[in-house]
Parts: sequence; C-alpha cells; structure tokens
Amino acid sequence: MYSHHLSDTDVFSPHLDLLAPSLIEDIGHYTNNQYDARLKQTVLTFLPTGWVDGFCLNQDEFGNQLDGYVIGINEGLYFSLQFIAKAYVLESVQGDFAQYRRNGGALYHDAIRLFSDPSANTLSNIFFEDVPAEVDGALSGAQSSIAMIILQFIVLHEFGHIVNDDLELMGLYKIHVAPTRHDNEGYEPNNTYWESEYKADEFALLSICQKAKNDISAWANFMGIYLLFRWFADIEKHLGKTLSEFHPPPLKRADKLKALMRPTIPGWENVQDEVERIDNMTHVWYTSAEPDK
Repeated sequence: MYSHHLSDTDVFSPHLDLLAPSLIEDIGHYTNNQYDARLKQTVLTFLPTGWVDGFCLNQDEFGNQLDGYVIGINEGLYFSLQFIAKAYVLESVQGDFAQYRRNGGALYHDAIRLFSDPSANTLSNIFFEDVPAEVDGALSGAQSSIAMIILQFIVLHEFGHIVNDDLELMGLYKIHVAPTRHDNEGYEPNNTYWESEYKADEFALLSICQKAKNDISAWANFMGIYLLFRWFADIEKHLGKTLSEFHPPPLKRADKLKALMRPTIPGWENVQDEVERIDNMTHVWYTSAEPDK
C-alpha cells in the first residue's frame, strides 16, 4: 500500500465517495439480487492499495473476523482506467469523428505510470481537450462506458470470491491493509489459488454478459475487460514483477475468459479481428515509448 494519495484526487474524491455505493447497487443489478444477504454484509471502499487492483477481506490485519466483507479498490486504478479507455476510444473513432483519431500510446503509459506510482501528476490528461463540445460529449461518454464496465468487472470479481466462500484467500489479503507499501518482497508466485481466481473472473464476466442487451453488446463489454488484462501484463513488464503473487498471469486470465466467451456468446467470427487489434495496439503502445522505471 502506498502511504500517500494521488496529488489531484481532492477534485475527484467526492465522485469516488458517490461511486462506491453505486457499485454495490451494480452488483445487485448484475446478479439479479440473488446474493442480497451477502451484499448487505459487504462494504466497498476506494483505497491507495499499491500494486493490487482490488481485493476482498473478511478479517482485519490482525486476523480478527469482520462482521461482513470489505471490497477494497485501488483508487489509482479508477483513474488509470480513464486513461486506457481514452486511449482505446481515440484509436477507434471513425466516421464523422475520424479527424480526432489519435495514437493512444502516451495515454497508455500515463495509465501505467499512475498505477505504479500514484504520485504521478497526470490526471489532467484524462479529459478530451481541444475538441468541440458535442464531440467531447460523445468521446467522454464512450470513455466512461468502457472504464465503468471494466471497474464493474473488477468489483464483481471480488464479490465472486465472497459468493464462492474463498475465505482462506481473503485471509491472505489482509497483508494489503498493512500501513506500509507491499512490494511482494519475500513472496513468490503461488498457483494454489489460481482456480479460485479463474472462477471469480468467470462469475464476473457471465454476470455482465447475461445483462447485455444483445450479443454485440456482450462482446463490446468483453473488449474492455480483455484490454484490462493486456494492460495488467504490460504493468508487470514495467515493474519487473507480478502484481499479485496469488493471481494467474494476466494473459492466462484473458485467454481463459476468451475461451469462455467463444462457446457462450455467438459472434466470435465477427469480433476476432478486434481482439487481434487490441493485441497489436497494446504491443505498439507499450514498446513505442516505455516510461522510465
């Protein structure tokens, strides 16, 4: 955990305070309130959690059992998602907005830099500037939709651990509420809990897909989630270490979700080019101008 906060979060803190209860409501929506009793026992909060995007706990750092569950989301993650969503939007605009198409590499590296160092003062780059108001509205709306579906996936993943009674794994994550930053020192990658992570990913993805208006929307949501794991993989390259010793490598998780989607949601033949484009695009973004470590 980082001991300091984002330099510009005072501007966004009220939004994060409102976003937390909204995300709890989103869990209920996506799960058809099937787990209402557990959801009522769950508190969601944004925290400076270092290199962990999110986690859930059922005990405090001293091992004392909580009355319910806490889902912690990295506050830096929320802002980083705005960057990768903006990068994706700017690389994808076409038609009437084609003139505003831009390379997203710099924004992608802003996201990596901000996630790995929350003191990075880059938040002003989140917004679309020097575009007409109507264009700003359209691009910002697309950015927000992508960032939100990714964030909802992460929150649903954590709630999936609660639904699946991954209590032992929750106990291990109490290390992340310690008062000092966790650098993975003394920890080695551990595949003991990989199956639990895959199941939580599956729970989150299927919850989102079953609420999609149609197959096209389901695949569009998947693209944002797939982009997330490509970005996680590049953060690990940048840091030279794993983001979490308990999770499978990001690209393994992405491949698992892709394998889940193909037989579940029709239309793979129509979207596989977009998956390949994300692969190629993120590779170019990362290798074009890697930020200083």
